[in-house]
Amino acid sequence: MGRELLKCVLSEAALARRTLNLDFGVTSVPPQQAAIEAENLVVLVIGDVLQISGGENLPAQIVVCDESNERLARSLKTLHDLGVKTTKAVRASSKNLALDLDQAEEWWRAAAPSGFSSTARLLAEIEAKGRNFPILPDESFAEVYSCETDGRTIAEVFRVLRRGGVVRFHVRLSDQQLDDDHPHAFNTESGFVKRLVESSFYGVTITARSEWPALVENGIEWRVHVIDAFKGKEGPCLDRKQAVIYRGPWRKVFDDDGHVFERGVRTAVCDKTFSIMSAPPYRHHMAPVHPYVDIPISEAPLFHCRSTIRDASESKGLSASAEECCPPNPEISKCC
Repeated sequence: MGRELLKCVLSEAALARRTLNLDFGVTSVPPQQAAIEAENLVVLVIGDVLQISGGENLPAQIVVCDESNERLARSLKTLHDLGVKTTKAVRASSKNLALDLDQAEEWWRAAAPSGFSSTARLLAEIEAKGRNFPILPDESFAEVYSCETDGRTIAEVFRVLRRGGVVRFHVRLSDQQLDDDHPHAFNTESGFVKRLVESSFYGVTITARSEWPALVENGIEWRVHVIDAFKGKEGPCLDRKQAVIYRGPWRKVFDDDGHVFERGVRTAVCDKTFSIMSAPPYRHHMAPVHPYVDIPISEAPLFHCRSTIRDASESKGLSASAEECCPPNPEISKCC
């Protein structure tokens, strides 16, 4: 038993060394972010900074967020030792990244509520001030790293992440369904991924998974997972005569929005999906097909059919319509 426990610990430590070396290079973000100048690349780290690799591609600014002043100080020292010159420490809860806890405590001391009604009223006022003047505004970060899995944390990460940005979660997930009253009921291998998709993230990818469990509780095994998720599929679907070809190796795949991609087939997609499929994590699986004649966004009509074949003649500007490939999947959320 002791040897098995040692394997669990060593497995988690090895995975942490391999995956918590946060890669701040532009290769880990979509092309639209790779074009961002180094001085404009801002990264948010939620929680304790365990290990961050140094190198030439460190961003101009890293913002560290935590409720604990002690952990914030430790994280700042870690970043300083790695040569990060510009860092910012924000004391805030991962469940409410808008509210500055230091400022909230000052408001509390100044008001000194004495009863239930005054306390409830002050708490509501503090929450409102945080929403109206957030310390971490909407769409502020190109990359976010988090060890938190709470639903409110996921919503806050989505709020502060830029369009096209990526979040990396380093979490422990169970291999079996938990009771509904369990504090981590949604932290199953399938449940957490599903929650990210339902929160409007796309390209959700299990980047790493520890071979050995980090914890065994009543026969349920908890493993360390590193999961990436992207933001940016919101918006209208416009037809600019673009297509993508799925390279394989599977015969046919579909995404979270019901787009069907058959290996080797020129599949018609809207401009939004074309941009998504041309960027991580899809770009190595898809070959983009640009039309011979570019259609400006302002002149592009709505894209009506979700699953179509884009004839080569249409890409060349010789025909006006795409051939339907397969009907929409009713079990998948409707898009395009």
